[in-house]
Amino acid sequence: MPPMPAAIMSLVLSSGLSLPTHRLPVRHTVLRPVTMSSAEDTPSPVESQLALFASLRARQIAIDRQVHQRWRDGTPATSIPITLNDWVRRLALDWPLAACGTARGGLVVMDLAAGALLACAQTAHPGAVSSEDVAHDMRQLNGEYDGNGVIAVAMRAGRVASAGREGGVRLWQLVGDELVPECDLQTGVLASSLLLPGHEQGSLWGGFFDGTLRKWTQLEACRVTGAEPDVIITCGSPVLAAACCPELGLVAAATAGGTVELYGDT
Repeated sequence: MPPMPAAIMSLVLSSGLSLPTHRLPVRHTVLRPVTMSSAEDTPSPVESQLALFASLRARQIAIDRQVHQRWRDGTPATSIPITLNDWVRRLALDWPLAACGTARGGLVVMDLAAGALLACAQTAHPGAVSSEDVAHDMRQLNGEYDGNGVIAVAMRAGRVASAGREGGVRLWQLVGDELVPECDLQTGVLASSLLLPGHEQGSLWGGFFDGTLRKWTQLEACRVTGAEPDVIITCGSPVLAAACCPELGLVAAATAGGTVELYGDT
């Protein structure tokens, strides 16, 4: 033990105290090796981009497999036992009602909530028309396989609009258990799609194979004043599908030229 300083020695001797014998805790610090990364260890922007693409590709393959499995094993959430004697070619929904256009040209209205067939017009449109012009338009719409029947159908508030291979648009009203014809809109051209916007009672949009979008704003007056549309918009090529967005005031047309064209819903 090293010699105690004189000042401390005298204090201990005079007071009779003894020095503490416990030891202070010792803290241990662990030093970890630090590695310096070189420029060669940092991935280049090209390598990072390739790694990102590979990750996205792997994710897409996994999603495709999941979708394929769901299609194979999937079951409907709800099954409604309604049996028709024909193939359904077009369907329009206005819950709980649905309007179906069939392969033989028929038009059927059913109540999906009750599972009941409400009305049927079996000869609403011809099932097939022997015409090279019609065949050409159907190839644009359906490809090489054409299942015949109704081309387009729409439904809103008990009114049904349908289009067949004879051209034009036919309007119907659901009255009880009957589909009562209202009027025919003779356009002289086939319609590919029909819209009955819910925000405008009594109006109709149609997309046609002559490359036009046509709008009738007063369907009730068509019985008296004729079938001339109030609005005609010329698109770049035949219209194959159409949709409208009331919130934005837009109508969209998908054309045979591979474009989607937007117009104001005026």
